[in-house]
Amino acid sequence: MDNIISISSALRLDAEIDGNQNSVATSDVVPGPGETGSSINPYGQAFTNERTTLRTAGQARTKIAPERSRTWVITNPQSIHPYTKQPVGWKLMPWASPPLLLRNDSPIHPQAEWMDYNTWVTPYHDDQMFPGGYYLNNSGLPEWVGRDENANIENTDVVLWHNFGLSHVPRVEDFPVMPEEHVSIMLKPYNFFKENPALDVRAPPLRSKSEL
Repeated sequence: MDNIISISSALRLDAEIDGNQNSVATSDVVPGPGETGSSINPYGQAFTNERTTLRTAGQARTKIAPERSRTWVITNPQSIHPYTKQPVGWKLMPWASPPLLLRNDSPIHPQAEWMDYNTWVTPYHDDQMFPGGYYLNNSGLPEWVGRDENANIENTDVVLWHNFGLSHVPRVEDFPVMPEEHVSIMLKPYNFFKENPALDVRAPPLRSKSEL
């Protein structure tokens, strides 16, 4: 059996979307209602966006769902976009990878329960800086959320934690020195600006045929 290396990173996002009164929602792309041939879905190819506002820290323990194209949207309910009439926000687009592949009875699992979920949302606290606690003794997210699963995370100062990484299956080409592996996520404005912010970027100068 191949030796598989699991690599994981954690993003601590102290959200301040147009202020610190923020909310977080999952955003899933799902099939639209109605059977094929019906008046609302005549060709059977309709789809829609399903938003679920995460209201408590316990509910916010969520995982990626590539089959639903899941993203997380951080909004400010107090700041309304002039065109959409919806709260302005930013969207977290995850790397499509599973959580760390540990069995619950693994000896290391008690030190890594914070990786059981891809995303957590907690109320902001000055002393909560590391998802696994200061000494990776599980005093981080599992303890904080377990202490009060009903802690409010809606329309308040919140922190979004996102775990992402990869499970690397070695290749011959990785020896004797392993080349790089790319792992990334994206943060995008979500109805935050009034127009495409790239509209005022100057076009590059035209080049002559001799320069091409």
